[in-house]
Amino acid sequence: LWCAVLSLTAVCSSAAAKETLVRDVPEFDAAVKAAGPGDTIILADGKWRDADLVFRGEGTKETPITVTAQTPG
Repeated sequence: LWCAVLSLTAVCSSAAAKETLVRDVPEFDAAVKAAGPGDTIILADGKWRDADLVFRGEGTKETPITVTAQTPG
């Protein structure tokens, strides 16, 4: 029974995770404030020059909050 409850919790947690595409610093700041465990913040393609991106969040080892580029490299 515990195994079923833990599995269901893991599925529900990952189902609630969301991806947010941000195009500028104000959108990034809003996405960081709204981010939860398992969420991904995606920096839109383009130039992010002189952008001070401050990130504080509370993910978990199993469901971290991720920040990534829309197109890596």
